[in-house]
Amino acid sequence: MSRRKPGNRSIKTFIHLCVEGQATEKEYFEALNSEPRMRNKVTFKIRKVEPDPLQLVEEAKALAMGSGMDETDQVWCVFDVEYPIRHGRLMEAVELARKAGINTAVSNPAFEVWLLFHTQKVTKHMSSEAAKKMQRGNPPSSQRDFYSPLLEVAVSNAREMEKLHMQNAKRFPDNNPSSSVFKLIEAVEKILVA
Repeated sequence: MSRRKPGNRSIKTFIHLCVEGQATEKEYFEALNSEPRMRNKVTFKIRKVEPDPLQLVEEAKALAMGSGMDETDQVWCVFDVEYPIRHGRLMEAVELARKAGINTAVSNPAFEVWLLFHTQKVTKHMSSEAAKKMQRGNPPSSQRDFYSPLLEVAVSNAREMEKLHMQNAKRFPDNNPSSSVFKLIEAVEKILVA
């Protein structure tokens, strides 16, 4: 079934997200769904999966292989590294995603680092709990009016940290703090400007 509107060349893209976490990630992307410039072009379809990266990737792989996917659709896994105790099957999940062609948006140590990047440069290695504590000073992740205007800042700060980690030879999963959610946001931006 095509999502092409008669007389209109644009196709709505669905970005299927398999996310972990209690509510933060889901609320954030649901808030972006209501962004006026996304309404007719991109919609996040969010599936909350148990907080195990390997389960997320397996779910995403099954979703990508299933029927009902349009050629413009994308599948992403959004998960955390966690620190000081990393997810047990983290590296296995990342490798499976790579082999299966599943996109990943990984935050280290937690998704809250991505939220913090909207308002500040975060450079200090931290625990998951410390990231969550720092984020408590900002509005909840569901506040689109707060986060959406700051997306460019967040992307810039995340890219800058990625560059710094590369210069210091800190590779995944030792690249704390970091968030590759910026790659998901850039993928959305490409769709919006097309």
